[in-house]
Amino acid sequence: MAVALVMGCGLAMMIMARSLIFSLQTTRQEYYEANHFAEAFAHLKRAPNSLKERISVIPGVAIVQPGISVQVTLDLPDLKEPASGMVRSLPDFGTAELNRLFLRAGRWLAGGNAREVLVGEAFADANQLRPGETLTVDLGAPKTVRAVQVNFADYKSGRFADAPDIYTEFELQSSLDGQSWQPLARTEPPRRDRPNAYFELPQPVRARFIRYVHGHVGAANLAISDIRVFGNADGREPQAVYRVTAVRHPDQRDATISWPAIAGAIGYNIRFGTRPDRLTQTYQLWADQLPQCEGCNVGVVEKDLRSLNAGVGYWVAVEAFNESGVSKLSRIVPIR
Repeated sequence: MAVALVMGCGLAMMIMARSLIFSLQTTRQEYYEANHFAEAFAHLKRAPNSLKERISVIPGVAIVQPGISVQVTLDLPDLKEPASGMVRSLPDFGTAELNRLFLRAGRWLAGGNAREVLVGEAFADANQLRPGETLTVDLGAPKTVRAVQVNFADYKSGRFADAPDIYTEFELQSSLDGQSWQPLARTEPPRRDRPNAYFELPQPVRARFIRYVHGHVGAANLAISDIRVFGNADGREPQAVYRVTAVRHPDQRDATISWPAIAGAIGYNIRFGTRPDRLTQTYQLWADQLPQCEGCNVGVVEKDLRSLNAGVGYWVAVEAFNESGVSKLSRIVPIR
């Protein structure tokens, strides 16, 4: 009886161990598949981008992703001696095809911004680097600021009901040189939760840098989704959009709006509605969202609207904008 009991316990332990191993292997495999973990790596001193095409035609190769990996020295203010680190490149825009990162806190890099990095969680914890404790926005040049909005994200807050400590406090500062800072705006009593805090300034302010100085949020983690700065730069707004065409598809819920690209525009507002004097709906299109593909009509902007009502007539016009302002509205044309 005792021998059978010992054998039964041993068998149960073996089954539990095998189940645990299977569960860990399955979890690892699912994680690798979800994040497109590469199956082979090659380190080179230097190689041309054309090598990617040659490797991609090798039988059995599905995806090739080139990148840069550099050993660097990190001079952090709280370290007695500089530390060594590894810096790896990420695509300028979009998501990496292989070895995708899992974001634990903060936000993804802004496309085309060379002043931002993502750091490993262990490194951030060891050096007490917390996303958003102080956050500085560089506008690139002195500009006229009229309003600022701070939008917070909900990252592992674990809060599902109101409580006395759920409130938002912070200060905004401005600077022309990044060294001398002036108060710009701050949250005022009474204390309350402000997930989308908007401040319209009493007077326009000239600034190049806007800095967020954290006070309190009613959550375990501070996470900021974006800081929006409203105002305008020096210079002129873009010229008005011209030659707008609007073609309705056989499926009347869809239409294609096109016009020649405007020099200096960073985006466009497509305004449409059921009457020429009631263009109450807007679709905003940024210049970096324009198609980049073989066969695209260079110099022409096209956008498909897919929110129309069948059997209803529509009118459309387009305006261009840049950091200095918004152009005059184009000629209003029917969507036929």
